[in-house]
Amino acid sequence: LSFLILRSRSQGTDTLFHIKIHELIILTTLGLGYCRIMVITRRSWVLFVFLYYHSYSYGIYWHTCTIFFFLSSSCCQALVWEDLIADPQYFYTQEYEDRGRVREYIPTEKELLESKKPLVHLDEDVVTVVEFYAPWCPHCQHFRKHYIELSEEVARRNLGEPNPPVVFYGVSCDSARPLCDQYDIDGFPTIYGFKKGFSYEKDELLCLNDEGMPPLTADLIGEYLSVNLANEEPNRLSMSSYSNSEDTRRKELRDENDAIEIAKKQEQHYEYQKSYRETFLDAAKSFVFMMRHGIYVSSGPLPEERKVVLNEWLNLLHWSLPREFGLHDLIDDLRANLNVISLGSEELLSVIDQHTMDRLGYITRGLNQREETYVDQEDVSSATVWSRSCSRGKRGMGYTCGLWELFHIMSIGVSERYDQIDKSSITDLDVSPSSAARILRNVVSNFFGCIVCRDHFVQNYDQCGKDVCHRLTTELQTKEAAMQLSIWLWETHNDVNKRLISEAAHRNGRQVFAVEEKSSQWPTEKMCITCWGLDGSFDDRMIYLFLKKSYWPLIEEYELKMLEPKNIGDNIPTSTGESGVYHSIYFFTIGASILILANLATYFMEKHRLKKSGWHKKIDLYSV
Repeated sequence: LSFLILRSRSQGTDTLFHIKIHELIILTTLGLGYCRIMVITRRSWVLFVFLYYHSYSYGIYWHTCTIFFFLSSSCCQALVWEDLIADPQYFYTQEYEDRGRVREYIPTEKELLESKKPLVHLDEDVVTVVEFYAPWCPHCQHFRKHYIELSEEVARRNLGEPNPPVVFYGVSCDSARPLCDQYDIDGFPTIYGFKKGFSYEKDELLCLNDEGMPPLTADLIGEYLSVNLANEEPNRLSMSSYSNSEDTRRKELRDENDAIEIAKKQEQHYEYQKSYRETFLDAAKSFVFMMRHGIYVSSGPLPEERKVVLNEWLNLLHWSLPREFGLHDLIDDLRANLNVISLGSEELLSVIDQHTMDRLGYITRGLNQREETYVDQEDVSSATVWSRSCSRGKRGMGYTCGLWELFHIMSIGVSERYDQIDKSSITDLDVSPSSAARILRNVVSNFFGCIVCRDHFVQNYDQCGKDVCHRLTTELQTKEAAMQLSIWLWETHNDVNKRLISEAAHRNGRQVFAVEEKSSQWPTEKMCITCWGLDGSFDDRMIYLFLKKSYWPLIEEYELKMLEPKNIGDNIPTSTGESGVYHSIYFFTIGASILILANLATYFMEKHRLKKSGWHKKIDLYSV
């Protein structure tokens, strides 16, 4: 666009789009070279029609418009406009071409306010399957593809009359929270099945993915919802079946290359330097998001058990978060009105709405210790737009990332406030590492919606994972003991990262490689060379200092120096994707130096030989 403007101005014309065909082709090709993802949707046809209709007004001939459209559609695989069109709050809207037979149910405001269980106006003549999901939930994102394939398989195998049709719906609980509260949805994804002729007055709701139920398959839907499905032989051939050893070798090589590429992207993601502003803003947004969407899972007052957990969580954050963190304004307001916000979700939201996000994410100290990155003011004020580091470029995503950052800030605070505690008498608030871990476990168990993520975290704690039941003390005798909370949480987070990268590999039909597993561990060697031992283990003391540098607004100068490499050799990182580059430069420099010295030595030796033999005089004579 800048090129077109400059060109039109240089020619003394205001006709912006009056360009030649070959120029348009060049610009389009360059633009598409920058575009990586492209999905041709019906919206692109709308753009084509718009350009065609206004071609005369803008000086674009119809053939130029046609070339522009078809060149764009043929050169890319996915249209970047899709990211602007698709609503991140929904999984199955019409903008998604791969939504299959799943329909997104978006109830009207009137239905949400006036009706009880107004779910999709259940038709007595059809069987209905409904997925209640949250767009931020990692397992929901992974389950989406399976749910779509499930809808296609049931439709394919349905025998037809007199068999009832099966309709699949998706309901986003971020957008239809009152509806999800009517169904007491406390975890995602939750799948309900409704038989033909279902009646809310006579029949009980059937959860198809409840604990203890078999894996959700088309056969299970047919059995539990009384749908006759045609027998279908499973496809014995898969992408993992190969005819000979050469095919197998090629597949293994492709898998390994994919693993290396994933590892590089993971490390690049880790090594992005977030500012304190971004870190604390993401943490504040995730806290507010949890308060809005995780506290109440049904209508009416907050149950006493959940009220106790909420009270302990607010008290722990009040104690542990840095005093310079603007989120204290909301936390203190919620603590002061605990009985009021426990009456219902509307009361809780009314308190939250009195605070602005730009204030809650504000941090006043430590800004000079990390290079600041620009944060768009619109992104700051929006409660559902996390930083690019947390969202990974997917607008509306980032809740779980920000929540982990809030957990890490809290864990560092428990240790950093050790010197302010009267160790002989802790009465008002138990701030021991053991108590903080227990409160964190209960918060995840009660207020975090992703079922799979929640169960993994709770089971890890309950089964004494990472020796949490022994290493975290109930007394604060030393600061080193208080540090163990941060180390335990960091180890748990790294285990989650390792599990997620392993699950992603298995979903792609391959094994996980060691290079991937190493890349899932944070920090990388490039980020903190002193954190890693020679045997690949971590130094707990250095890890704590690195966590403090990342999540605490004030760190002493001597602590920063402790994180610096101790000798020149430590400056050569050995992390995946970087080690080869640095080592190559290192050895190339040495090799080039040796080669230059050898050439110089040869030159002077040859010159000395010629001088000694007298041939240098003959050469000078010939030159004359």
